[in-house]
Amino acid sequence: MIDWHTILWCCITLGFLLICFLLIYYIVSARMMKKKREELKDQLNRMKPGKDILFAGGIRGKIIRAKEEYLDVEVAKGIEITISRLAVNQVLEKKNSSKTK
Repeated sequence: MIDWHTILWCCITLGFLLICFLLIYYIVSARMMKKKREELKDQLNRMKPGKDILFAGGIRGKIIRAKEEYLDVEVAKGIEITISRLAVNQVLEKKNSSKTK
């Protein structure tokens, strides 16, 4: 004979555990998203004229002018391109920027 009372309580327990797991997952992912957002904001603030950057395609350049959404970047002597700020993968530190292109 099937004990429906036990089956019901097992389902309730599993449902409670599932809800707890989803709540913990949501909290952890929200904290990670906040950290990523702060890192992106910091990177966007560091994009100033004179800084060397590496952007998504692996191209390295130097910021000539910084506009609100776009950057004018010199990728070779006399060659300037305009890119989106969001295309920048990394703002290079001073020790890396001293290398010749």
